This record gives sequence, structure tokens and C-alpha cells, in this order.
Amino acid sequence: MKTFIKNVIIYISLFFGLVLLIELSTALIINRHANFKFELKPKYLVLGHSHPECAFNDSIIYKLKNIARSAEPYYYTYFKLKKVLEQNSSIETIFIEYTNNQINPEMDDWTWDDEHISSRYVNYSPFIPLNHQFILLLNNPTGFFNAFSYSNKSKFINIVKEDYDYTNKLGGYLYLVRDKTDSILKNTSKIDPKNSITISKTNISYLEKTIELIKRHKKNVFLIRSPQHPKCVDYKNETIYKHILFSRFNDVEYLDFSNFPLSNSEFGDLEHLNHKGAKKFSIWFNKLIKDGLLLKANKQEFININIQKNKKTIL
Repeated sequence: MKTFIKNVIIYISLFFGLVLLIELSTALIINRHANFKFELKPKYLVLGHSHPECAFNDSIIYKLKNIARSAEPYYYTYFKLKKVLEQNSSIETIFIEYTNNQINPEMDDWTWDDEHISSRYVNYSPFIPLNHQFILLLNNPTGFFNAFSYSNKSKFINIVKEDYDYTNKLGGYLYLVRDKTDSILKNTSKIDPKNSITISKTNISYLEKTIELIKRHKKNVFLIRSPQHPKCVDYKNETIYKHILFSRFNDVEYLDFSNFPLSNSEFGDLEHLNHKGAKKFSIWFNKLIKDGLLLKANKQEFININIQKNKKTIL
């Protein structure tokens, strides 16, 4: 019996050792060949989830590259950005979306639940060190092993096909056609206010790591908040949102565009701009940059003044 148990342990150890060897080998090969280099050599970079993904039309904004992606927590943003910075020396300034829902506990689900780990982890696993992968393993063992297995298969296929181009897998501006704002407002009583006092410590931690990474590369970094509808339910956590901003990120400049004036028809819903709103906001943002926003001593005051000008123009 003891011999049987010993043999089982040996076979299990050999199996996991082989799996680990395959993981490390394929990740090493992909890391050596992976292409994250942008053709147009951007000066500005936008990161985050669906809010900036829908707001910043980078075909309108000079020298800006939008690589925000829907439902992307900072965990994956961090490893994505590491590779982007390694291969794109032209980048000088990075804008990271920091908005109300990004502190919510739901961000933990975005990091390791079955739905998101199956796509996000598989895409970025070659660039995530094993010690960081343990976070996913500990919080969702079944989901992690499923994604881990699929990831090894995916990496092997990429190596065979010599498919190492990641520039089109990072995210980008989303041309949103949706226009549901009016119908949503008619049913606001049915909306969950999400007034939670708990937060996602993991998401906030990886935002800190991302900022540290940017500073190590000696790039400029700004936290931003994209336009949201005034009745967006996520504003319910504004107090704790601002507390985290000023206590954890007081050394990072914050640019708040959330009050940029738009009509209901220019929102896709209460959180996202549709293509009409994105066009208006992107033209305005591009002008702010050209007018020297990033050189101003009081950037938020400059933003607020220009928002008021825009409101008067609309009126």
C-alpha cells in the first residue's frame, strides 16, 4: 500500500512538473517574440475598462492610442502595460481610468470569475509571473485550472502558427451605436444603487502597481474619470471613491471629465458614451491637449472652465 501511494505521488509530481515545464517554456518563447509595438508611435495612451473604451475616439485625438477594454480590471491592465512600455518608447503620457465602479467588489469577479478568467487570463498568461497567477488560483481554483489548460493549448497553437502579434488583442476605441438612456431613466427605480461600503482591495492594489510601473519608466501618469450621465447610479459611492483617491493616490494628478455636458442621445446608457458622444468629447479633449492642458498648474480648473464654456455653447 505504501509503495502504491508513493508511486501515485511520484506520477502526480511528474505530471504537474511536466505541465509546469510546458507553461514556462511556451511563455518564454512567446515573451521573446511577442509584438506590442504600435505602428503610429503614439505619444498618449489611454487605459481602463469600457468607460474610456467608448469615450476616447483615438482617430480624432492627435497622437493618442486607446487600449482600454471592456470589463478589464487593473490586474490585467498591469501586465498588458508592462509589455507595451517595453516596446513603445514614443509614449510620454498615460491616462488611466479611475471611476466609481472600479473600486467596487464586483471588480474581483472581473479578475477571476469563470467568465472573465477564460478570456483575460488566456490572452495575457504568457506575461503573468507564476507568483501573480496564484491570486487567481486561490480565488477560483476550478476556473483557473480550466483557463490554465486552455491557455497552454492556445500558446502552443500560437507558437506553431508563429502568431506573436498582440497589437490587435489589447483593446481599443469602441464605436458604440446604442442609445438606451431615455428608456433606462424611465426605469431608474428598478436600478440597483450599488451603494456598497466594501471595496475591491485587489483592483486598487494593482492600480497602485500600475502607477509604480509607469513611474519606473519615467512617464507622465494621470488618473481620469470619463464622462458619465448625471444620474449614473455609480455616483452613490462618491464619498469612499474620493477617500481612496486622496488617501491612496494623492501623489497622482486626477483629471475629472465626468461632468462634460452631453444630451441623453449622446450616451449609450448612464455609464457609456455612444459614438455621437464620443465624437463630441474627443474633439473637445483633443483641443484641450492642444491648448496646453497638461502644462497648466491647475489642470482641473482649466477643465472646469472649458466644461462651462461648452455648456454655454449648448445652451
